[in-house]
Amino acid sequence: MHFYLSLRFFTTSACLLDFIFVAIMTSQYYKNHLLNQLYNLRQGHISIQNYIAIFENLTFSSDAGEHRSQTITRFVWGLRSKIKCVIIIGSYALDTVEEAFDIALK
Repeated sequence: MHFYLSLRFFTTSACLLDFIFVAIMTSQYYKNHLLNQLYNLRQGHISIQNYIAIFENLTFSSDAGEHRSQTITRFVWGLRSKIKCVIIIGSYALDTVEEAFDIALK
Protein backbone atom coordinates (compact mmCIF):
# COMPACT_ATOMS: atom_id res chain seq x y z
CA MET A 1 0.00 0.00 0.00
CA HIS A 2 2.82 2.38 0.82
CA PHE A 3 4.36 1.78 -2.63
CA TYR A 4 1.04 2.55 -4.28
CA LEU A 5 0.70 5.86 -2.42
CA SER A 6 4.26 6.86 -3.30
CA LEU A 7 3.73 6.00 -6.96
CA ARG A 8 0.41 7.86 -6.97
CA PHE A 9 2.05 10.92 -5.41
CA PHE A 10 4.87 10.78 -7.93
CA THR A 11 2.42 10.57 -10.82
CA THR A 12 0.48 13.52 -9.47
CA SER A 13 3.68 15.51 -8.94
CA ALA A 14 4.91 14.59 -12.42
CA CYS A 15 1.61 15.70 -13.91
CA LEU A 16 1.83 18.95 -11.99
CA LEU A 17 5.37 19.51 -13.21
CA ASP A 18 4.30 18.71 -16.76
CA PHE A 19 1.44 21.18 -16.41
CA ILE A 20 3.77 23.89 -15.08
CA PHE A 21 6.30 23.23 -17.86
CA VAL A 22 3.60 23.43 -20.53
CA ALA A 23 2.18 26.60 -18.97
CA ILE A 24 5.61 28.26 -18.90
CA MET A 25 6.45 27.20 -22.44
CA THR A 26 3.02 28.24 -23.69
CA SER A 27 3.30 31.66 -22.07
CA GLN A 28 6.84 32.09 -23.44
CA TYR A 29 5.66 31.00 -26.91
CA TYR A 30 2.72 33.43 -26.66
CA LYS A 31 5.01 36.28 -25.61
CA ASN A 32 7.39 35.51 -28.49
CA HIS A 33 4.44 35.38 -30.87
CA LEU A 34 3.25 38.81 -29.70
CA LEU A 35 6.76 40.25 -30.00
CA ASN A 36 7.02 38.86 -33.52
CA GLN A 37 3.71 40.50 -34.43
CA LEU A 38 4.85 43.79 -32.92
CA TYR A 39 8.22 43.76 -34.68
CA ASN A 40 6.59 43.02 -38.04
CA LEU A 41 3.58 45.32 -37.70
CA ARG A 42 3.00 47.62 -40.68
CA GLN A 43 0.08 49.95 -41.25
CA GLY A 44 -0.55 48.78 -44.79
CA HIS A 45 -4.18 49.34 -45.76
CA ILE A 46 -5.61 49.72 -42.26
CA SER A 47 -6.63 53.10 -40.87
CA ILE A 48 -4.25 55.03 -38.66
CA GLN A 49 -6.71 54.62 -35.75
CA ASN A 50 -6.67 50.82 -36.14
CA TYR A 51 -2.89 50.78 -36.54
CA ILE A 52 -2.50 52.76 -33.30
CA ALA A 53 -4.93 50.46 -31.47
CA ILE A 54 -3.12 47.32 -32.66
CA PHE A 55 0.27 48.86 -31.89
CA GLU A 56 -0.79 49.83 -28.35
CA ASN A 57 -2.32 46.41 -27.72
CA LEU A 58 0.76 44.53 -28.91
CA THR A 59 3.12 46.85 -27.04
CA PHE A 60 1.19 46.38 -23.80
CA SER A 61 0.52 42.65 -24.21
CA SER A 62 4.00 41.64 -25.30
CA ASP A 63 5.72 43.56 -22.49
CA ALA A 64 8.57 44.29 -24.90
CA GLY A 65 10.52 46.24 -22.30
CA GLU A 66 11.93 48.56 -24.94
CA HIS A 67 13.33 52.00 -24.34
CA ARG A 68 10.84 54.75 -25.19
CA SER A 69 12.84 55.85 -28.26
CA GLN A 70 12.79 52.28 -29.65
CA THR A 71 9.01 52.12 -29.29
CA ILE A 72 8.59 55.48 -31.05
CA THR A 73 10.91 54.39 -33.88
CA ARG A 74 9.08 51.08 -34.25
CA PHE A 75 5.73 52.92 -34.48
CA VAL A 76 6.96 55.47 -37.02
CA TRP A 77 8.67 52.90 -39.27
CA GLY A 78 5.48 50.82 -39.39
CA LEU A 79 3.47 53.73 -40.79
CA ARG A 80 2.60 54.17 -44.45
CA SER A 81 5.30 56.02 -46.39
CA LYS A 82 3.39 59.31 -46.71
CA ILE A 83 2.71 59.58 -43.00
CA LYS A 84 6.19 58.39 -42.09
CA CYS A 85 7.73 61.05 -44.34
CA VAL A 86 5.66 63.80 -42.71
CA ILE A 87 6.98 62.81 -39.30
CA ILE A 88 10.59 62.30 -40.44
CA ILE A 89 10.82 65.37 -42.73
CA GLY A 90 9.03 67.49 -40.14
CA SER A 91 11.94 66.68 -37.83
CA TYR A 92 9.64 66.31 -34.89
CA ALA A 93 11.41 65.76 -31.59
CA LEU A 94 9.22 63.03 -30.18
CA ASP A 95 9.44 62.39 -26.46
CA THR A 96 6.58 59.91 -26.23
CA VAL A 97 4.84 57.48 -28.51
CA GLU A 98 1.61 59.37 -27.78
CA GLU A 99 3.12 62.43 -29.51
CA ALA A 100 3.83 60.24 -32.53
CA PHE A 101 0.21 59.04 -32.42
CA ASP A 102 -1.06 62.64 -32.39
CA ILE A 103 1.13 63.70 -35.32
CA ALA A 104 0.15 60.62 -37.34
CA LEU A 105 -3.53 61.35 -36.73
CA LYS A 106 -3.25 64.90 -38.16
